[in-house]
Amino acid sequence: MALLALLAPACGRPARSRPTAVQELRLIAAVELAFHASTGRYGEPAELQKAGYLDPQWPRSQGGGHTISCEIAAAGAGFACYADPVRPGGQPYLRVDATQAVRREADRRPGAASEKLPDSP
Repeated sequence: MALLALLAPACGRPARSRPTAVQELRLIAAVELAFHASTGRYGEPAELQKAGYLDPQWPRSQGGGHTISCEIAAAGAGFACYADPVRPGGQPYLRVDATQAVRREADRRPGAASEKLPDSP
């Protein structure tokens, strides 16, 4: 799997109008699904941006203290995007994939069977 880390500019405390990590993950999952419906595969965020599926400024923040990254399977067969806390120990680690369920773990990257957020599909 290729790993593409998308680091947002370092800044102090995120403003209230900036997207949260959960919002950023839900956005990239929806974009990946739209791209897949059109092309039959998932794409790297840079490819999604170039094709006009994803805003060139994505991610717009550190997602409330998280760094966003995506892993795309060989030949675009699948994807998982993660929001890792900038400072481990406070915020949870988050994950989304083609199921659109946002999953969390307190101390490590979530897997496909990790706990779903209560409002996830």
